[in-house]
Amino acid sequence: MINIKSFFGFGKNNGEEPIRSAGDPVCGMRPAHGINIVHEGVTYTFCSEHCAEQFRKDPKRYAKS
Repeated sequence: MINIKSFFGFGKNNGEEPIRSAGDPVCGMRPAHGINIVHEGVTYTFCSEHCAEQFRKDPKRYAKS
């Protein structure tokens, strides 16, 4: 999953709202609500604490920048 805005460098957290990812980058689900983590100006939403913890341990593995 590629976040097009972040791929081209738009929305680098310059005081604006962070870009939102399309879904949970760990398991691929598309949660409507869940746990939010902002990483390098992109808000990632996770379906569970387990997925959020996996992301926190190694964000570079899951973040598409």
